[in-house]
Amino acid sequence: MPASILQLGRESELCLAELIQAAKLHGLQVSSEGEGLARLEGIEDREAESGLAGFCERLGGTIRAVRPLAEQPLPDQIPVSEQPAPGLPTAMEQPPPSLPPEGGRGQIPLPRGPWAVSALCEGLAEERERLRARIRQGIESDPEAHGREERAAPGEVEVVPAKVFHLIRERHGLELCLWKDRAGEVRIGQTAWIYSPDDFAERDVGKPHRPRRRGLLPPKLARQMVNLAAHPGATRLLDPFCGAGAVLIEGMLLGYQVAGSDLREEALDQSRENLDWFLKRHSRDPARELPGYLFLKRFDVRKLSRQIDPLSFDMVVGEGDLGPPIRGALPRKAAVEHAKALEGLYVTAFAEIRIILKPGGRVCLAVPFWHPSAGEAIHLNLERRLALAGYVPVFKERGYRPILYRRKDQRVGRAIYVLESPA
Repeated sequence: MPASILQLGRESELCLAELIQAAKLHGLQVSSEGEGLARLEGIEDREAESGLAGFCERLGGTIRAVRPLAEQPLPDQIPVSEQPAPGLPTAMEQPPPSLPPEGGRGQIPLPRGPWAVSALCEGLAEERERLRARIRQGIESDPEAHGREERAAPGEVEVVPAKVFHLIRERHGLELCLWKDRAGEVRIGQTAWIYSPDDFAERDVGKPHRPRRRGLLPPKLARQMVNLAAHPGATRLLDPFCGAGAVLIEGMLLGYQVAGSDLREEALDQSRENLDWFLKRHSRDPARELPGYLFLKRFDVRKLSRQIDPLSFDMVVGEGDLGPPIRGALPRKAAVEHAKALEGLYVTAFAEIRIILKPGGRVCLAVPFWHPSAGEAIHLNLERRLALAGYVPVFKERGYRPILYRRKDQRVGRAIYVLESPA
């Protein structure tokens, strides 16, 4: 069964970890295809929930899914063919005209509508220009081929996903992609799926409450964290730092029964209004029945086991207190003080979460780390304490080291721990 190539998001380590966990849950195999790319094997090529699009729709850190077209590297010259491409997935009703690769192995479709060519790796600008030129030549030579090219921004070799989404989903267009495989050979494929930027944007900026001053968990990151904690048989998810409800919304979209708690009444009110807004919007879709939420209550995470029954949740997912907002320079001494102020909270929180997790349950919790103006990053001292609390790491090769998520200009990043409570 042919593999698909998946383009990962900016935080490729986190995106690959999410993809690996989701693939395990669905009995698929994942391997690295190079920087920012992964190879997915074992998925069926059909338009169903278990198909490629259905699988990718559940992910938060994957940008594109590409079906390889040729079994050999991109040739230097390709003659124009009058024969249609055999059996390639396409949004068009009829098979498109095509360019056959050298030796007749595989087919490269020509467009009958808007089209684009993207390079998914660095160093492929020349190959991209060569393919664009050959497609334009093919359009001129084949009476069935036509279409206007969607171009990348000046100086770029990849067409932005928002353009490609509308090109493929709404205008029945075609995107061809180039990348380098594990052997360094240039390959070509056709985009079979691309994420919807509008869906995530709606749940980010469209909801009633989006409290910037306390930090904001992006919906895509919340989706990734839910997938990192997912495991066979899991149904109930708790966010003990629910804030404005980002994790709860993404958990519901993935089919989990969700519950939220927070120490602040303001946060619970914001979560409640955001969840009600989300459920009302999705009640218009009869094809998707969402499970709703179990409860939203004011609980102190440091006393969680006194308020929630032991062994009652399959998954605990959330982002804790990131500390005070930091603007401008961050002296190293100040970063150390921030870490000391929050370390006790998280030691206690992880211990309490362990009590309410079912055997085999998982926790995915984002805690802060600090990047001072000079010197190395400052982390909470948690690894040894997590082992003493009885957790085991989900990613054995990493041990208790967290996955880091931080933009270059941020002084405070997220250290994401993915742990299991042994059965």
